[in-house]
Amino acid sequence: MSISSRRKALKEFYKLQEQTQQQLENAQLTHEEPAEEPELTLENVDDFIKNSDFKKLLETENEIIEQLNSNQAEIKSIIYNNYYELIKINDVLMDLKSWNSEDDGVGENLQKIRSKIQSLRTQDFQLLPEPVEVRGEKISKSINKLLLDNKIDKKTADAIDDSLPELSGESLLLQMNELKNK
Repeated sequence: MSISSRRKALKEFYKLQEQTQQQLENAQLTHEEPAEEPELTLENVDDFIKNSDFKKLLETENEIIEQLNSNQAEIKSIIYNNYYELIKINDVLMDLKSWNSEDDGVGENLQKIRSKIQSLRTQDFQLLPEPVEVRGEKISKSINKLLLDNKIDKKTADAIDDSLPELSGESLLLQMNELKNK
């Protein structure tokens, strides 16, 4: 059900347009009459009924009914406007919900990355048996693995000490020294 059809259904239910036209007509009729009488309250209702003629009682009843209808129409209008705003907010939230559920496979990709990280952590990276001239990419992966571990064993620390004199590159030296200090 679209917003416009909801709005139309609400208008039909509340009959807002008809009531506002009736109110305007009634207001024009009542404004033509002078209203210099004391205000009618609960305390003076009995006196008013005793002292007024039938025509005046009917006029007063019509005024009170008109005020009640006006108040009811205003309440219906407020409810209608709030309901319309609620519908708009609901549509926005539904759009956000559908946008959130369409994560374009981000969740799956994150899970794949997590599983690869776990498999890398379980692998045994050995720097010792290989010469320092091994491809830089393999050494970089091994260094990253060692940096992620909390401790390194004695054998790895000795291998780092042996390879430091042969290394060139300031960042590599810093990383190796950081590993050695763990």
